[in-house]
Amino acid sequence: MGMQCPHGTDEERMKRPMFSIITASLNQGSRLRGAIESVRAQEDSTSVEHIIVEGGSTDDTEEILAEYPGLTVIRAPFVSVSQALNLGFSVASGEIVSWLHPSDRYAKGAFAEVRSEIERHPVVMGACGILNENGAMIARVENVERSWFDTIKYWVAHALPAQPGLFFKRSILSELQVEPSEVFDEGLHFAMDLDLWLRVQELYPLSLRTPHTLAYRHHRDLFAKGADTSALQTEMSRVYRRHASRRVQPEQNISFVVPVTTSLDDVQPLLRQLAAQTLPSLEVVVVDASGSPEANRVMADGVWAHGARNKNIALHYVALPSDGGRSHSAAVDAGVRAARSHIVACLSSTRSIPDSFAADIFRLFSRDEIGLALPSLDQETSEKLFLTKHGTRIFNPAGPFSLSPVSPLEFVVRKLAWLDSGGFSLHDRFPEFEFSMKRLMVMLAHKAWRIVSEPLLKPLPSLSHKHEAPFRLYENSVVVDELARELRRNPFSIMRAKNGFGLVLPDDLWQCAQLVMQRIPRDSPAIQPGLASDALQAIVEQNPEYGPALFYLAEALDREGRYEDANRVRSQWLELHSGEMSSPLFGGIAP
Repeated sequence: MGMQCPHGTDEERMKRPMFSIITASLNQGSRLRGAIESVRAQEDSTSVEHIIVEGGSTDDTEEILAEYPGLTVIRAPFVSVSQALNLGFSVASGEIVSWLHPSDRYAKGAFAEVRSEIERHPVVMGACGILNENGAMIARVENVERSWFDTIKYWVAHALPAQPGLFFKRSILSELQVEPSEVFDEGLHFAMDLDLWLRVQELYPLSLRTPHTLAYRHHRDLFAKGADTSALQTEMSRVYRRHASRRVQPEQNISFVVPVTTSLDDVQPLLRQLAAQTLPSLEVVVVDASGSPEANRVMADGVWAHGARNKNIALHYVALPSDGGRSHSAAVDAGVRAARSHIVACLSSTRSIPDSFAADIFRLFSRDEIGLALPSLDQETSEKLFLTKHGTRIFNPAGPFSLSPVSPLEFVVRKLAWLDSGGFSLHDRFPEFEFSMKRLMVMLAHKAWRIVSEPLLKPLPSLSHKHEAPFRLYENSVVVDELARELRRNPFSIMRAKNGFGLVLPDDLWQCAQLVMQRIPRDSPAIQPGLASDALQAIVEQNPEYGPALFYLAEALDREGRYEDANRVRSQWLELHSGEMSSPLFGGIAP
């Protein structure tokens, strides 16, 4: 290895450059000149250290390098770009660093723009222009703000930011406890960018964006890098699983979440079936929803004792807080978040499962993009949730809006997708609603997780609900309102929709949802089945247009034998909501 250092006085050599730019080049002489020129064209280019890692080129690279005194040149053979960039980072001394491939170019004034922004945040992103063969810009990658979850989903368009438009402070490397010579995983040839940015985002979100174009990339290189598509996908999947494991911290192959309200005896049938599964390394998360400290202690002791006797299953005990909600949704949410597996199954404790069930689920989730599997749908619900296009069965994002209010379905979920979508986020304004599954499916589809249905178990009874009218309208409005706000405030969601890769909601649908939500009282007590008619009547008098209160009042009057009064209340509800009942929020949203 040889290194040619910049000439100059001792004082000049000791002066720390503001920028260090690393370029790895092997037989790229025809392109390298443009990269060097774009660095030198920056304002105050004397404060820039441009490091060229030259891999033993046999073209005119050496002649071109000789034309530019002041370059730092490392001559060393390398087998991957990752290895070459690590060599460059090992000698970089600038406060701000990035790397530039030989065919990439920096835009005029890019460094000045980065210098003005980077004190606000240690990572700065700018747009990256895509050039055609003639050097004309044919596209512009915005490099918008994104979350760690947005970046890790490598199958989503624009998930990985366009690298030439990103700069970061070199001090980040020490915060990541990464040696400069080990910035990139040298076993990666294609996905080293994804690996680095996911590590960076564990400390610093990609949240500071300048609207200026900072760099350019030739469109031919977008395809050249991924010429071996299978190798690219394999590496992306490796990096995805590496970082998903850091977030989930898996200990078992699959976790089974079982809410329990009485005794551990209720779970015995399922435990026996799980012990007989052909796939080993399973966990059962017992969620104690009994609510009292005394009952919690008894349940916890029972779980630990059972775990000591049954070595084939790892038992995990979780108690819901006594002062919090103890609905089935709350129990499932607590169980999934506590699970120590990538894959989490939520089934009834009375469900009979075949010995191959865990193995079948494990194989199904071998595809990284699958976020949710529904193993026991009846035909009616399946037809609402899935469409067949060009011979392929796909999830219909509008399907959940046509479902009646139901308790959560049986399902298997990828924990990473659960965390990304918010899981069973419970709305504190109406805890009486069981809309968690509906919301989960819509948000997973929005977040680009694939939802599938596999007939691995006998179908559950039909999900039709005779009392759907008072609730579907409100549940759909809540989900539409949350999705609409996400689509309008999240830059990555906006960018995806703009490029035709995301869900789109008509404005009038959101406006209708907002009108319905205005009927939801903010200060009234929670409405639960079983409330007496006088208590419900008081709520209705304060909130005469709130459908669920009217519905529960009608039910209470029926229980008291006051059938004429009950029918009058139902007529009142229909009269108040006749317009909304004909809206897509109730009748079904077009796919």
